[in-house]
Amino acid sequence: METSKSDIETVLGQARKHGWRRRVLFTGAIAVAVAVAAWFWIVRSSEDETATYVTAPVVRGDLVVTVTATGTVEPTNLVEISSELSGTVRAVQVDNNDHVKVGQILALLDTDKLQAALAHSEAALEARYARVAEAEATVAETHAQYERVKELAEKNAASIQALQAAEAAHARADAAAGVAKADAKVAEADLEID
Repeated sequence: METSKSDIETVLGQARKHGWRRRVLFTGAIAVAVAVAAWFWIVRSSEDETATYVTAPVVRGDLVVTVTATGTVEPTNLVEISSELSGTVRAVQVDNNDHVKVGQILALLDTDKLQAALAHSEAALEARYARVAEAEATVAETHAQYERVKELAEKNAASIQALQAAEAAHARADAAAGVAKADAKVAEADLEID
């Protein structure tokens, strides 16, 4: 069977007309369904909103207030206490939540180690002072020896090498005395820190 081009166009044209009608009918049906559902929902929600009242006779009594909270309890005023000293606490003079005053002793430290460190620093300072005295005595000795060798060298009784050795020994003794004095100052500073 042969179909002509005009027959095909006629069939397609009729299909297009019927498709448009079906879409309009389908869209209308959905709109009606949505409207009915909305009406049922509005009617149902208005029935639930009716107010109900419960009455009771007046009773006199005490009012009770209950406070509840969650979390950790934090103080309203918190003061951090610190000290430049550290060590073992010998005694605590206050308790939790005690009122304290400015200058009040809060804790006593075990000061045995601190006193031992102080005694050690004092002994080190004394040793440095003794080294200074020893170095000054060596300076005096080497100076006197240098002067004798210098006199002998002027009389050609001592060699130039002996004079140079005496002069170098005197310079080393001066330098050692300077080092000993500096060490004494370091020991004094250490004593101030302790």
